[in-house]
Amino acid sequence: MKSDIDLNLLVVLVLLNEHRQLKLVAKALGKTESAVSKYLSRLREQLNDPLFVRGAHEYEPTDYMNKLLPLIASGLDSIQTAMSYQQFDPLNYDNTIVLAIPSALQYRVGSDLLVDLLETFPKARIKLVDWEAYTKTDIIEGRVDMGVFYFNEELPKSIYQHDLGRLTSAIVTRQGIDTSNIEDLLNMPYLLLNTKGRGDIKGASYTMLKEAGIELDVRGIVDNLTCLLTALKKFNYATILHDFGDELEGLNITPFPESLKLGRLPKVVANYRVIHRGNPFHELLASKVQTHLNLAN
Repeated sequence: MKSDIDLNLLVVLVLLNEHRQLKLVAKALGKTESAVSKYLSRLREQLNDPLFVRGAHEYEPTDYMNKLLPLIASGLDSIQTAMSYQQFDPLNYDNTIVLAIPSALQYRVGSDLLVDLLETFPKARIKLVDWEAYTKTDIIEGRVDMGVFYFNEELPKSIYQHDLGRLTSAIVTRQGIDTSNIEDLLNMPYLLLNTKGRGDIKGASYTMLKEAGIELDVRGIVDNLTCLLTALKKFNYATILHDFGDELEGLNITPFPESLKLGRLPKVVANYRVIHRGNPFHELLASKVQTHLNLAN
């Protein structure tokens, strides 16, 4: 590699490998498509290789580029990490912090987490948004600082999945229903909460039970947690929610006993751009989330 290469342009190669379209790279960098095209031309000249070749629908890396990309990504990561370890003071951090969390988690722990973040970053503006199917793109393109969700092996390598722990589940019913017999609770009719961003809308807890040979009688699925809890208070239905060690007014929360020998739920992770791995800001933000989720190891 030539010594006169503009290191500032190398991020273009990483982003083009991720997006495969100049338009998307330009959007991620906040530049024009024409500017990105010029950057690519300059890199081609400096490295004496086409680097990316335009295919029928997208750009494809050359063999040389495929060999070079891991080194470039690692180098940029190291530079970013080194820069991030400059003195970080959360009390003077004044950027907008955007944290994507599923609505069900916001309902249960969102208010306490929000106040904690406002106290930790008193000069920042805090935005808690729902986790959606497009959140991973928002993370990659810098619109979301961090997203909290289950570990997903299919996420692109440009997103780092910071392990927070595992959630546990419990059966939720209205007060007045006998919760002493777990078999009776499992035989009740169920209303479930749709988990956005997962392929199985019945959720990870339902899948965990099914894998243990327990088939629930599911009568309905809703998107809104308030709707679900209101229905539970009025009728003799049950649901499965994560156990945060809190209380829900008018409802019983019955953890699954160890005698059921259930498997474990997927890991909960904080998703953020891999170039921010080790960054004090992201480490602190992840630790704040972890504190409020009542996670198991």
